[in-house]
Amino acid sequence: MNADLHFSHPQSDEGSIEEIGGRRSGLVLICEHAGCEVPEAWNRLGLGEAYFNTHFSHDIGAAELTRALSAQLSAPAILARYSRLFYDINRGSRSWDCIRPDMGGIPVPGNQNLTDAERDRRDALVREPFDRAVIRRLRPGDVLVGIHSFSGIYDGKARRTEIGVLRADGCRTGQAMLDWLKQDGRFVIGDNDPYDLRKVAPGTTTRIQAAVDVEAIIIEVRNDIIDTAEGVEQVAACLADALAALASSKEEVQP
Repeated sequence: MNADLHFSHPQSDEGSIEEIGGRRSGLVLICEHAGCEVPEAWNRLGLGEAYFNTHFSHDIGAAELTRALSAQLSAPAILARYSRLFYDINRGSRSWDCIRPDMGGIPVPGNQNLTDAERDRRDALVREPFDRAVIRRLRPGDVLVGIHSFSGIYDGKARRTEIGVLRADGCRTGQAMLDWLKQDGRFVIGDNDPYDLRKVAPGTTTRIQAAVDVEAIIIEVRNDIIDTAEGVEQVAACLADALAALASSKEEVQP
């Protein structure tokens, strides 16, 4: 299937994001892999509905966790509604997995043989509205927190980490977050694990930091501990405590 043959493609879509307001300043939450929707014109990419309940489609539990954190912290949040199978905001626009042609060998019919024009069309529908909303919320010196989830089994091996703190070298807020969560002891905490932000290809936070001078950290949560409402509540309580404590500390050292 060549997606360029679809008709009536919208050219922009502010409805591709869910934006939550908040009174708290200095902190913005984002969730790039929140949703599992696909714009109607793309006919679910030719896939059965079951595929949109998997990690290939979205980060399981991440949207619920982001909303819970936003509510507890009264912090603004921006969530992407469209499935990363349609367009992955957290990838380079020309990387193979920005619009992945398959899911571990299972073809995605609506992602085959795409032209650059189709890729640009999806970028305009998904990435551009998301970035505009995030940048509009941020001020220099703010902290940008990305919320993601990861699979408990990878390459046949169990992952012990329950919550990972990903940050670049020199990110003081990231180090403080890591230290606070380790001392708290409610969960098994990973240091740049399950992914090392210093080694992966640049994604959303790098792109946003090029536009606004902010600190950025990514919180990765193992999806089997946030696949229920109770699990989301427990993890949100822990992360909200940590982020609130760090925000208070940052305010105390302001001149």
